[in-house]
Amino acid sequence: LRATSRPQQAARGTPARAVFIRHTSAMPGMRSRACAAAALASCVRAAAAAADCPATAGEGLEEDASALLQVRVARGRADDLSDDFSSLCAPGPGEEREISGLLDGVLDGVWSEPLEAAWADYQASSLKHLEEAKPAPARKLRILMAVPVSNGMLDIVTYNMKKLSNNKAGDVFKLALFHYHDEEGHHLPPMNADLAPHVVYRHAGPGCKVDFWRHLAPDMVAGFDYLWSSDGDVRTDYFSWDFYRYHLLTMGPLVSQPSIIGWTAKTRSSDHPRLWANYSSSTSWEIDMVEMQTPLISTKIWPAIFTRAETVNSTSAWAIEGIWNRIAHTAKQLGCSEVALLVVNTPMRHANCFDLGNGANKCVRKYLQEDCFAISPTEADLLVRELGGACAAARDPLAWQGRKVCADA
Repeated sequence: LRATSRPQQAARGTPARAVFIRHTSAMPGMRSRACAAAALASCVRAAAAAADCPATAGEGLEEDASALLQVRVARGRADDLSDDFSSLCAPGPGEEREISGLLDGVLDGVWSEPLEAAWADYQASSLKHLEEAKPAPARKLRILMAVPVSNGMLDIVTYNMKKLSNNKAGDVFKLALFHYHDEEGHHLPPMNADLAPHVVYRHAGPGCKVDFWRHLAPDMVAGFDYLWSSDGDVRTDYFSWDFYRYHLLTMGPLVSQPSIIGWTAKTRSSDHPRLWANYSSSTSWEIDMVEMQTPLISTKIWPAIFTRAETVNSTSAWAIEGIWNRIAHTAKQLGCSEVALLVVNTPMRHANCFDLGNGANKCVRKYLQEDCFAISPTEADLLVRELGGACAAARDPLAWQGRKVCADA
């Protein structure tokens, strides 16, 4: 652990020097980064004293460090749940084990009620510091979640909606559900009382993600600020909407997503390492691409994305992922957005059911060349209409038209 101090431009009545914890990476002889984190609580006061700070200078950090370190959790031994719908959402039988750091437990996909509560407290403390430094605009948001589900995933969706709806800002969450293991026109499965008030649309029948997105016409989505297209096998155990919305309101990304952890230490989280939750001190970071697992998309750009969805071969969603990434990058290049694509480091927990391509759902995981045409004149006109009012540089269709969509095609 390295603690450094440096002179600061001090406001009247504040110390002239401040302590900065620069790294919590593993040093020679340490078994993990958690060992480095374990040094934090005992280090803070000594570093503060060395910098001639007041005796109280390290108190907040020390309390946060203690929250990271003083946690006992039940570590599950559950196997990868990729084909086990019956056990989805249920922690496996656990053994009591000391977790040397809260981050170690979370990043390993460990779950217990004490760990979830400790992590929630830690994120709330982090959010408090962010808001003190830069308050977010006061605004209530409306979110439409579009979720493809097997019937065994409805408990996950119920859990998510209950947690998301219990947000401090009074943001509203509604649901569009796509039951992909049922036959077309099949009688919809019963809806539990907790979930029913949130549901605004349901469809039963096989299909791939593009088939489901085609149900989300722009006039249906227009009453919402964001469309959250989330897989049915990701759960909000460690996700904080209050923390996430702060970044939406202060940074304004057109496309963003939470960081990802696996259901267990052995479970696939995301195929893209830059989307993984990590030890970084950053609460968010820009990324080259946001994948289709759980993206949050501004409804301003949904009409252009929907137009592409109506055009492509529905067995592959890769070109749709490509167009929302290209739109976000272009918006930043034009000066219409502060960031292009954002990952917020409050993780969703992925069970990796990996079953959407099974049975009657003939989905493929690759670019289809015929879907990879550049942004069309129609798509460009829709982007001008939706974004041009607030950004002069977006008002020229040629600023959008012809932009490449598929990264590798």
